[in-house]
Amino acid sequence: MESTINEMLRHAIDVIDGNDKIKIEHNSRIKIKGIYESYIAQFGALENQLLMPSTFAVYCNKKANVGEGDRSQIIQMIFKVINLYHTNYFGVGIEYDAWIKKIMKNQDHFADEHEQIILDASVALKRAIRTFELLDK
Repeated sequence: MESTINEMLRHAIDVIDGNDKIKIEHNSRIKIKGIYESYIAQFGALENQLLMPSTFAVYCNKKANVGEGDRSQIIQMIFKVINLYHTNYFGVGIEYDAWIKKIMKNQDHFADEHEQIILDASVALKRAIRTFELLDK
C-alpha cells in the first residue's frame, strides 16, 4: 500500500496542478482553495463510515455542491490519478461516467474490489495537496 501511494504521489501532484477548478487567484498568486484539502481529508473517513458507493454518492451529489467547492472534483481527481498510475486499471477504456455508475451501484462488487486503490489515490492526493499553497478555508 505505502509503495503504491508513493508511486501515485507524482501523478497526484500533476492532477492537482492541472485542475483549474480548484484554484483561485489571490494576491496575484494562484492558490488551491483550502476547502479542497478538507474534502480530500474527509474522503477516507467517510468511506470508512458509509462504504464506497455511498461515499461516491455524497461526493457526486450536485445539490451538496452549492457551498464553497465542488466535492465531485475529488472523485474526478481520484479517477485521473489511478489512470495515470495504471492505464486501464478498471478495464480497457472505462470512461469516468461508467466508472461512477459501477462504483455507486457496486455492480459485481466493483466498489469492494477496487476500494484499496481508490483509497490509496485519495491518500496520494491528501499528501500532494500539501505541496501547494492553500487559500485559508
